[in-house]
Amino acid sequence: MIKKVFTIMVIPDHNSSKVRVMKLPVFFICVVGFLCAVWIGIFCFYMWGYYNEAVERSAYDQLIEEKGLYIRQLGQLDSQIDSLKSEIDFLAQQDRLLRLLAELPEIDEETRKVGVGGAALAFDEFDSNTSISGLPPSMEVNIDQLLRETALLKTSFDEIESTFKEQKDLLDHTPTIMPTQGWFSSYFGRRRDPFTGRRQFHRGVDIAGRKGTPIYVTADGTVKNCIHDKNLGRLLIIDHGYGLETRYGHLQKSLVKKGQEVKRGQKIALMGSTGRSTSSHLHYEVKLNGRHQNPLNYFYADEVVD
Repeated sequence: MIKKVFTIMVIPDHNSSKVRVMKLPVFFICVVGFLCAVWIGIFCFYMWGYYNEAVERSAYDQLIEEKGLYIRQLGQLDSQIDSLKSEIDFLAQQDRLLRLLAELPEIDEETRKVGVGGAALAFDEFDSNTSISGLPPSMEVNIDQLLRETALLKTSFDEIESTFKEQKDLLDHTPTIMPTQGWFSSYFGRRRDPFTGRRQFHRGVDIAGRKGTPIYVTADGTVKNCIHDKNLGRLLIIDHGYGLETRYGHLQKSLVKKGQEVKRGQKIALMGSTGRSTSSHLHYEVKLNGRHQNPLNYFYADEVVD
């Protein structure tokens, strides 16, 4: 049987050197090639493993870094939650004070906790370390509690604001100032009629002054009517809402018209002596729900606003 061989000839550059001839069996070449392939395969395997390990280590280091950042952010968030709790406690104290000033019923502490209920999740349904939002459950509970307390405070503040607006509107439409400058010549109550001498009930106050002295409306309102009355002469009636009405009699001249809106302190007429009058003065009345009131009880400010 003839063995198959490979002949390798090495021819040097110099003529003096001999040509070398090597004969290698095919089997030997195959074995060496196989061993080289195995070595290359092993080398590639280890290199691939080293590469994967390096990639995994890099990913692990990145996860560690992200975890550290996440923990720091959670710490900052936890600190901010504590600050928010303090702010909400402060706002709750202000809310109690404002509700007291607005004469609103106090919100009890149990209600302020804004509790919630419901079935708890089983351990196999809920991971104790994480929640749907990615935050620790305890932190998520705190945030949810703060949101509920904030919503309650907003509702309460809205109620307080609405109440204060109503109170301000009522104050704006409540007579509080002197309607003119002068001196009181007659008061509210029973008096002797200057024309008949009989004792009669005087439904307002008389403020004497010079003819043409400015008359001012004592609260916000709307001109209800401007008429000529046989007793009060030229009479101006202002509707202030809330059942309040003021009447200004014996006027020389009215400066406003029926249906016109007026503001407290606005000049609306001039003092005169029209109607059943002995001299220049203003007859001023205050009515509440159709009943005459003592105007002196509504003079909270001595000055007349011009």
